[in-house]
Amino acid sequence: MASLPTITTTPSSSSSPKRKPIKLSVIALTLLLMYTIFVYVIFATFQKHGVNNNVGVVNNDVGSFGFFRKKTDSSSSSSSGANNNSNRLKEEIVATSSSEEKQKPNKSINKNMNMNIDEIQSLLSGSLIRNLDVQSIPVEVPSIVGDNQKEGLGDIRPAMTVIKETLNAARFGDRVYESDVAPHKTKDHGKENGVPTLTAYIEPINQTEWKIQPLPVRQTTHDQLHKVSYPHVNSCSAFTSQFPIDNPPVDLDPFLPWIHDVFPSSNGKYVMFVAQNRRRCYNGQKMFKTTDVIPEGVIPHKGYVHVDPGKNYYMRPQAALFQHVPVKRIDTDDNIVSGGDNSENEILEPRYRLASHEEADPIGMETRFICRFKLYDATSSTTSIIGYSLSEYELDYDYHTFRKGYRYTHTENGYDNHVIWTSQLLFKCPIPTEYHDTVSRGDHVKDNDDDYTTMFVDVVPIRTAPRYMPPREFLPPRYNHKDVSGDFLPDAV
Repeated sequence: MASLPTITTTPSSSSSPKRKPIKLSVIALTLLLMYTIFVYVIFATFQKHGVNNNVGVVNNDVGSFGFFRKKTDSSSSSSSGANNNSNRLKEEIVATSSSEEKQKPNKSINKNMNMNIDEIQSLLSGSLIRNLDVQSIPVEVPSIVGDNQKEGLGDIRPAMTVIKETLNAARFGDRVYESDVAPHKTKDHGKENGVPTLTAYIEPINQTEWKIQPLPVRQTTHDQLHKVSYPHVNSCSAFTSQFPIDNPPVDLDPFLPWIHDVFPSSNGKYVMFVAQNRRRCYNGQKMFKTTDVIPEGVIPHKGYVHVDPGKNYYMRPQAALFQHVPVKRIDTDDNIVSGGDNSENEILEPRYRLASHEEADPIGMETRFICRFKLYDATSSTTSIIGYSLSEYELDYDYHTFRKGYRYTHTENGYDNHVIWTSQLLFKCPIPTEYHDTVSRGDHVKDNDDDYTTMFVDVVPIRTAPRYMPPREFLPPRYNHKDVSGDFLPDAV
């Protein structure tokens, strides 16, 4: 190995003391290497962020959207050292004031980010659905869709387009979108006898109120619900192929479960529901550029944003369907209702209130839906209520998250597709005891040419805002988990 070079100095005179040769030490080489690395890191940092980086910090207050940028100081370019770097990267947010600056972000967002801020706000506030007149939307007979680019994670369809296609699927059948053949009239199995039709009741949701603590009292009445019927779902044997899945009613009301299949258990004790997490379908992401302006309320993650944050945020209630709520039954004289059409029986319609685990009813400890069962009488063509029950989960999604060591089951920003066990929602509704044998034998289904059922169930979601806290903070008492760092306050929700 070659020796390090030396530098020798010659004495100016014989009287001067001799100086020893000076060698370049390892320390000097190390300092030189560190300096080179430092210069490279600084250069790479400016290449990544840019001097005029105008991507602002996002405010998580969903519902109030505005355009923000970083405050820049022209004098900072003349400064140097660590203070200069700190000033360049300092995240100080100020609202743009001039009309010229406001127009520029709007253009950038519409072109590059595919974000319609007015649409996002109308979705989250519920005004778009609340002001919707379902009956006035024109009927468009679809002949072919064939455009798969607008489906899946890259879906950027405007909200009104989604609404129209959902209503068209209800009127003409969901499966006609998979063929280039014009929709045809299918036989109305059992409809000539007045059998009830599958119906979704759409409730407008103001998600901007979720920031208010405690939440304001719900003011929605039955006359404010939008009724969407599915007359093409008319056969027990063809149920799974007729059920609205491609364009489901959950696109209008995200508190509705995205149901894919329904069937009774073999012992006749439960109606089993297989649903999916619709929000995951709107979780497509794209990398944002340093020239893109992210509006307030849109949450980035590691340099990415949602392709359509409006639909993703609108689907936040889907997370709540995976989370149990404890309830306590409240019975009053006002709860007694008629059993149904021409029925002399009186049914006690249960009412529930949110409660803590300690005061909740045993059957209401871990639930999410109220199940109302009805029986159709083909002789009199009438329907009567035969009982109520509370839904039960097939598994505890929060406990599963806790056992796997994940910090959250769901997050507000919605980058949760890696939490794969929140993809499928499994729950069941207990059938009234006196009908267990009837259901287990299959006697409730008319398997003649009519091919229809005589027993129906209404699924009513208990609407509460999703919880974005560690799952261990609200585990049911049956796990006997003592490490609880937070309390659930039912009066606050």
